[in-house]
Amino acid sequence: MRNEERRELDDPVAQGLLQNIGDGILLTDREEEIQFMNPAAEKILGVTGKAESARFSAVCPLVNVETGEAYPSPIPRVIRTGRAAGLARNIGIFRGGEKVYLSATCSPVGDMDGGVSGCSIILRDISKLRQLEMRAEKDRADAEDARQRAVEASRVKDRFLVNMGHELRTPLNGINGMLTLLFQTELTECQREYLQEVQTSAGELLHRINAILKFSKPENGGMELDRHGIFINPKLRGDPILETWNAQIPVQEDDVQDLMAYCEKKLSGSDRTKREERK
Repeated sequence: MRNEERRELDDPVAQGLLQNIGDGILLTDREEEIQFMNPAAEKILGVTGKAESARFSAVCPLVNVETGEAYPSPIPRVIRTGRAAGLARNIGIFRGGEKVYLSATCSPVGDMDGGVSGCSIILRDISKLRQLEMRAEKDRADAEDARQRAVEASRVKDRFLVNMGHELRTPLNGINGMLTLLFQTELTECQREYLQEVQTSAGELLHRINAILKFSKPENGGMELDRHGIFINPKLRGDPILETWNAQIPVQEDDVQDLMAYCEKKLSGSDRTKREERK
């Protein structure tokens, strides 16, 4: 590093700022040799003594703390491109066997000739923040897993309802069939009355089972459309467009929307004509 740059660090104001700032500050030359390191950087990197003249990669051996794979120093890239660079996710160091997640910005330091004389590195220990993020990610994953389990439980419930509904309807249909045959035999008035109550109860039970099946069909993917005729306003009967639409089988959702818009326009136009005639 140039002598002019070294003298700048001797300025009391600059020294006070760099020595007391919470972020780690390092200055290196083009060969990655450390020219300055403030106390915060020493604490973050676990350096016990002065590290001037040591290489940055030796003092700060970057790794992916999740996989243990080595991570290249960003300084050569900054020197080559002249542009600032940062660290990827989960990059940090092992300090005494402890994972230390780092956030860093490595910026080029210009010289008097307009070139790059070295780099400035601002370090921050984000281990606590990363732990909170991982905890939040785990909570989101747990919540999604719980949601998936709830959805699957709902599907199992629906399948159970459908299966049990069919299982219950089969014997009930058998009961109703046998009751129908029994009514065709000779019965006393009292017996006929009792059998009528049995048949009514069986019919009510079958109706409730069918209602349960109908309720579970949408969630179970068994929803069926029941096609019925609709009332067409007399003003619209014989309209060529409606006749053409009526011949479209099957009817699509877009067709229904188009028909509704067309009918609304037709009816509103007809009403407007009548009002004008009354005037």
